[in-house]
Amino acid sequence: IFIIYFSSFIKVESSTTVNFETSGDGYTVSGNVITLTGAGPFDLTGEDIFSKKIIVSSSCKLNLNSLELTNVDSLTPLIIGENKAVELVLTGESTLIDSSHNENEGTIYLQKGASLTISGTGKLNLFPSKNMAINGTEGTSLTVNDGVEITITPTPDETGGIYLRKEIIFNDAKLTYSCDECKNHAIDSEGDIKLVKGTYSLKSGKGKGIQSEKNLYIGEEDGDNSDLKLSIIASNEGIEAMGITIYSGQILIDATDDGINAASSGDECNSEKVQCSGNCACFITFKGGNLELISEQDGLDSNGDITISGGYIQIFAASDSADQPIDQDGL
Repeated sequence: IFIIYFSSFIKVESSTTVNFETSGDGYTVSGNVITLTGAGPFDLTGEDIFSKKIIVSSSCKLNLNSLELTNVDSLTPLIIGENKAVELVLTGESTLIDSSHNENEGTIYLQKGASLTISGTGKLNLFPSKNMAINGTEGTSLTVNDGVEITITPTPDETGGIYLRKEIIFNDAKLTYSCDECKNHAIDSEGDIKLVKGTYSLKSGKGKGIQSEKNLYIGEEDGDNSDLKLSIIASNEGIEAMGITIYSGQILIDATDDGINAASSGDECNSEKVQCSGNCACFITFKGGNLELISEQDGLDSNGDITISGGYIQIFAASDSADQPIDQDGL
């Protein structure tokens, strides 16, 4: 009789709790600067943490567990290093506050080629005081999962919401952005933006609700309209992107300028010769969804085509020689 024993190995992921005063396993503390260099994951927790800069120099997981970090000087609360991929897992309610002297112009700042994924069951409050709440340079991207709750409350008028260069993907989130006089936009990218599911309440003041220099996708093809709710209120322009495709969702837009505008604005499409043509073709496509749009100028404005093959659209907009409920240069 042969008895064979199979050993099963279970990997238990242990985490390191970061001490904000002294160095530890996988991180160093030098004055007010904390540098994470190890594989992690790292637990960041604590109330009334003041004037600390966290630099993430390794691709790793950060567990934000009810962290309250306030900066009143030039320090950036959280910096993700060049070409690093970081997952930010939220537990409890965490708050990051920066100052108007912020050296990197972002409450969370991504260096060249960095990517950030936000997931978990908690809430993140961001109070930007200079430029954007989540800001990044060339090649930076953001992905949000799990229906996490993110609230952005800009303080001065010069600040804004989220600006990343490569792409922004909201698979599922509850995002609230509120600013009466801000000139920057709530969600902004030089690349594609995707809103798949979730609830998005954007009060963008003098800025735009959503701007993409490439393509914006809202909802899912053949998706349930109840899975996505997008409200853009008190905005200059509600939505602007080169190509706009709406698959599903409950969408409300209230704008003082155009409600939805398909236009080429990136570096590759800024000359009259290529404006909304060739690789810079502009379009608005409706495949589904329920849209209610209120605009003081054009309702739907496309410098290319407008195609409607599904959905319900209700537009209240200007109707004169300059502005129309539907204004298109293409088909």
